[in-house]
Amino acid sequence: MDSGAESFGLRRAAPGEPAEDGTAPDDPFATWPDRVSPAEPDQPPAPAGDLAQDGGPDRPAAPAPVPDRVEWRVRPAGTVLKGVGAVLFAGAGLWAGQTDRVGLAIGIAGAVVLAALALRDLVLPVSLAADPGGVTVRGALGRRRIAWSDVERIRVDHRSRRGIRSELVEIDCDTELHLFSRTQLGGADCAEVVRQLDTVRPANER
Repeated sequence: MDSGAESFGLRRAAPGEPAEDGTAPDDPFATWPDRVSPAEPDQPPAPAGDLAQDGGPDRPAAPAPVPDRVEWRVRPAGTVLKGVGAVLFAGAGLWAGQTDRVGLAIGIAGAVVLAALALRDLVLPVSLAADPGGVTVRGALGRRRIAWSDVERIRVDHRSRRGIRSELVEIDCDTELHLFSRTQLGGADCAEVVRQLDTVRPANER
């Protein structure tokens, strides 16, 4: 039909090719220069408290808790050795007593002393203890409580005899001096024992 108007041929654009009128192609995944993805909104900065970790620069590390009580027990191996020594002394005394009464007396006396020390270790295994109220030391016949106000000094006593060095924890009181070896402290380091005693001791009693 001829209506006097020009006829225009319309051609379908190929996939990925822009249409003649500038509209988007049929392929929805095609990239257009004028199609820009919407910008994501800026995220607000995280609070400083959320970024700080324990022990980090913005939050100091929490101080170590102060123990309410510290104690040291005698080393079990020492108790066993005392018991074995008591048996050996008793056996040697009985053997020597067949011909020598002095040897019998020495053997029996040594056995009694070592047996008493071993029994004390079993009955009173804690040789040294401390709390904010004072220190408790083990004596020959039992425990004794000493207030911090009566403690003048606590230190490590270094001794050397015949080329053998030894360390003792020294607790100097008003009229008494208490010494503890590593065996009596369960093998603990003497310097560490002094440090822990100083930690438990109240500041106004130092």
